[in-house]
Amino acid sequence: MNHTNPSPKSLCERMRDLWRTLTDLDRAYAYPALAALMTFAIEWLSRRSLSDTCLFLVSRPLAFLTNFALILITLLPVLLLRKRVAWLAVAVSLWMVLGGIQCAVLLNRVTPLTAADLAVALSVLSIISAYLQT
Repeated sequence: MNHTNPSPKSLCERMRDLWRTLTDLDRAYAYPALAALMTFAIEWLSRRSLSDTCLFLVSRPLAFLTNFALILITLLPVLLLRKRVAWLAVAVSLWMVLGGIQCAVLLNRVTPLTAADLAVALSVLSIISAYLQT
């Protein structure tokens, strides 16, 4: 009886398989997992503490799930587009930039970034040339 075990996969082959699995964006769990990671990262940026973020996740799961749903809903239209990876990168970048802005705002005041801040920022664009002359 000749029992030959197939040769085990090399590390490169296993890493290639893992990369294919992670980059296969058509899987059902990829977008929710990405949205959950982004939500956690943005909350971590806002709270500036991993323990506070974990406490928030446990003590206020409905708020976390609401934030998760908002991010997920904005990622799902990417599925309808042709260059999914590029558009997904754009969407993730926009969310992370907003998370960074939120972090900067919270360093200077107690209230988070709101729609009123965005409205004020848009009105500032029209008069900024009067204050910043080149």
